[in-house]
Amino acid sequence: MPELARALRGLRERLVAGGHIATSVWSTPDKVPMITLAADKVRTIAGLPAPPPGAFDPLRLADTSILQNALEQAGFRDVAIERVNVAFEFESPMAFTQFREDVAAPFRALLERQTPEVRKRTLDTVTDAARAFADASGKVRTVNEAILFAAHT
Repeated sequence: MPELARALRGLRERLVAGGHIATSVWSTPDKVPMITLAADKVRTIAGLPAPPPGAFDPLRLADTSILQNALEQAGFRDVAIERVNVAFEFESPMAFTQFREDVAAPFRALLERQTPEVRKRTLDTVTDAARAFADASGKVRTVNEAILFAAHT
């Protein structure tokens, strides 16, 4: 939601009196390896700068005060926040990399802009980084923190 406050006001207006809202966001980069694994190395390979502070990305609401304030300003009350761990498991480091390519549109777009050599190097870098999360059988497991929000009208 690029216009968070506007979107939340719109949701609030559409809820019945006493209605509830619940949503989740990802936590800080250090707690979400599913998204951040090898990100700095990939940016270096692709020749991209680090994203500016406040960039529109999946982790931008990790500061709970941003969404909490937006919910309250939109008219929601009694905002509750809870942190939970979400585990992702993959058969192999390569399966992890394939999943990232399949579900992460920005990552896929980055790959599509690269030469075949840089694309291969990028994918190999992510696969190598995923090996750090592999168990003895080769299965990769990442534990990622999500932040749950609930409030009512």
